[in-house]
Amino acid sequence: MKRSKDIPAKVRGQVAQRSAGFCEAWIEGVCPPHYHRASQMHHRRTRAQRGEHTPENLLHVCNAAHNWIHAHPAKSYENGWLIQSRAS
Repeated sequence: MKRSKDIPAKVRGQVAQRSAGFCEAWIEGVCPPHYHRASQMHHRRTRAQRGEHTPENLLHVCNAAHNWIHAHPAKSYENGWLIQSRAS
């Protein structure tokens, strides 16, 4: 299984440029009330679901948002922060 650290630098750069360095999944009541810095790359289709290291599959998020996304999968699927795996 590929790990987050295996995300190519070019892809990390593209995602960071898209986000301008700020969390792309601001969650009311979880994240700070103003724009805040993203520090992690989140896979919308998880690595366990064979999610790829592509800009389309990655979100640049803060630590609080990343933890919340994984702790609340139903709401995260509703908001597009997680997506279902493709049918085989």
